[in-house]
Amino acid sequence: NPSMKFVGYNIDKFDLYFLRIRSLKHRLRILPIASEDLFRIYPEGVRWHSLADLQELFFGVRKERTGQAVQEAFLAKDFDKIRSYLDEDLQILRSVYQILEACGYELAGD
Repeated sequence: NPSMKFVGYNIDKFDLYFLRIRSLKHRLRILPIASEDLFRIYPEGVRWHSLADLQELFFGVRKERTGQAVQEAFLAKDFDKIRSYLDEDLQILRSVYQILEACGYELAGD
């Protein structure tokens, strides 16, 4: 769907790259993907901020779990824990994106 847009955090440097590489490996044609990377809220040259940092910036609280929790859950085959972790991340992203949209904020690089 050409009107579809992927929204994520560090999506341009990790997620979309990963999808492109996997599609090549499996000989799948990949269409251009429109994206909004919330990582671009930080100025150019900022080395790294986590999603927990973004959550603290906007809402004054930090998520407790890190990506390490996903690896541990995967090794333990605890897919419900992974789903819970991803749901939490998606809720943070959705909330921040809605604030940016409501304020008419354009991410750097758009």
